[in-house]
Amino acid sequence: MDHYFPEDGETVRATLIRALELKRLEADARLVRLGSLSIEQTGYDNWNGGTYAFAIRLRLPLEVFVQVEPDLETIEQRLLKISQNLWREHENDSLDMFAPGGFDPRRDIAGIILNRWGHAYVNPQPGFFFGVNGKPAPRDVLRNRPHGRIAFANIDLAGASDHRNSIREADRAVEQLLGV
Repeated sequence: MDHYFPEDGETVRATLIRALELKRLEADARLVRLGSLSIEQTGYDNWNGGTYAFAIRLRLPLEVFVQVEPDLETIEQRLLKISQNLWREHENDSLDMFAPGGFDPRRDIAGIILNRWGHAYVNPQPGFFFGVNGKPAPRDVLRNRPHGRIAFANIDLAGASDHRNSIREADRAVEQLLGV
């Protein structure tokens, strides 16, 4: 594991302390001041260009730990919630690459449904490929035209997961967006 957290430990500590002070959680701010803070990469998933997981650890002096131990779970939950909110934007850094093209995720994404499975393991429900009860197949709804500035291209929409269909699907989606 060799990726770095976007901020150094002292910046994280100062930001966390300031957030706790603004929330009038002085006792929690004191713990962060007294403890030894470290940031460790704890995981990596190569999905979507790579997603890194980090842990922010706060090691307390034994004397302080013994004093707060009865309330440790509550304190940990408060610190976790505040930390997750402060550094949440790092979860979506990969969306920044689309900003020069005018993409704004808050404006352009109404909702996302993600089904994740291994290659060639699609197991669609009845009606996915040919429709049901006179309604178009969901894959055709996705494939027939762009939805705003978004066109879907996925080999599972083609019905056969192979490299030829991945190229065909990408070509179709690009042509739809370009109006070819």
